[in-house]
Amino acid sequence: MTLTSAFKHFLDERIPFVSYRLPSEKEPVSLVGGVFSDKLPAHKYPFFVFAPFDLTKQYKVQYFSFQKKFEGFNPEGLKQFQSTTKPEIVSTFMEPPITGFEEFAEQASSIISLLKQGSLNKVVLSRVIRNETQIPLNTAETFVALCKKYPEAFVYILSDGENQHWLGASPETLLQVKDGTGMTMSLAGTQATGNKENKDIIWEHKETAEQNFVTDYISEKLRNFGATDIQKSETETIFAGKIAHLRTKFSFKMAEESSILDLAQNLHPTPAVCGTPAEKAIEIIRKTEKHDRAFYAGYLGMIENEENAQIFVNLRCMQIWKNYAYLYVGGGLTAESDIKKEWEETLLKAETLLAVIANNS
Repeated sequence: MTLTSAFKHFLDERIPFVSYRLPSEKEPVSLVGGVFSDKLPAHKYPFFVFAPFDLTKQYKVQYFSFQKKFEGFNPEGLKQFQSTTKPEIVSTFMEPPITGFEEFAEQASSIISLLKQGSLNKVVLSRVIRNETQIPLNTAETFVALCKKYPEAFVYILSDGENQHWLGASPETLLQVKDGTGMTMSLAGTQATGNKENKDIIWEHKETAEQNFVTDYISEKLRNFGATDIQKSETETIFAGKIAHLRTKFSFKMAEESSILDLAQNLHPTPAVCGTPAEKAIEIIRKTEKHDRAFYAGYLGMIENEENAQIFVNLRCMQIWKNYAYLYVGGGLTAESDIKKEWEETLLKAETLLAVIANNS
């Protein structure tokens, strides 16, 4: 059984699963069976974590305690994995509000006015784009296509067997830990690359300031968490498809007896997905955005044990429901923001997924 036919089987039978491909890796990893729960697994490790942007009554951190782990696009054993029961699902899906340009411009204008008063440095404003297909999107083929198109992204497909069915290709690492040595990054600033090479990308003050907000935030969080031997790289330009970003990497030693999950929760949400100061930015987001971000701009990934994990920010993602794909996109507003450019940035980010959807529906 190929991975794509297995995905269809899992979705049809409502078997919970996650399949992900790590950046720069060739083969995906698939986790199948078990349950998603808002309670930590009794056996503790390993598990997959799927966290929302903002904890609410509806959205809580989900821990996936899986039954089987497979590797590759044609893994042995998948065909033997069958559901013993097909649960009856009562749909709780509610379509998120779709934001057009006029409403986005009004929201952005209000936030920029607040930013000019000086009490905040940055607020990330997001919106939802609805893409309808004549037949249900082939998410299995879309996952494979995303793996091919974005080799440096964290690509995933996830279904909890109920109402959460997500797909994404994130360029941003929240936290990687290998044998107690950690890595994270500040990623901000966005521009279209066109046919430009790395050396031809020029960044304006607005983008470099955005990136500095994230870098300073992460530096402070790591120090406060007790991390040691913190090393910061030079800021570099990286490419994610047809988009360029600014990135600074951090490496560090985890504090003794510290928890990977606690550090991930402490780092989230970074100014890259929220703003700064974080508390004020979140309050503005709650008051301004008509939609619930759900799991967009949250984090997800595999925690193997107390010293090893791979966790990513849930960006360039979409929620699937029947014949609809709901794409979540956003951009950082500062006092210098141009509303039209911010709108165009959301279109540019959406193209990461739309270009692939068009060929798999």
